[in-house]
Amino acid sequence: MTRAKRLPKLPNLVDRKLYKTGQTRGATIQEIYQNRVLRNSTVLIPWNFWDACKVPDDGTNEYENGFIVLVDPDWYFTTPNADSILQEEGVELGENAVLYFQRRGQWEAWHLEEGSPLPNGKLANAPLPCECPR
Repeated sequence: MTRAKRLPKLPNLVDRKLYKTGQTRGATIQEIYQNRVLRNSTVLIPWNFWDACKVPDDGTNEYENGFIVLVDPDWYFTTPNADSILQEEGVELGENAVLYFQRRGQWEAWHLEEGSPLPNGKLANAPLPCECPR
């Protein structure tokens, strides 16, 4: 039995173009999404878009690599029974959802300290350390 002859490697330009066909464009640099994302990445869904996005629009019942719901802290801390509302939709902070602070003012307004309890009883984890001037 003879070994099959390996095809020559594609030129870099062609190889890169083929790789990009497996990706889709994300959002702008100011947002948390990268410019090009793999089509099978974990899906980030803002809570206010949950109803429209909780089921993928490709005919499947779930996202290939799961999802994370981005919950606005202003909504979370001012909505009575926010955790119950989230749980009814199968969403839970710390499991498949995070509080997404978009502005420093939001972080400062809610005075979350590392390890302080959230209304759902889970402990707050600080975001990544910031090396930026205050």
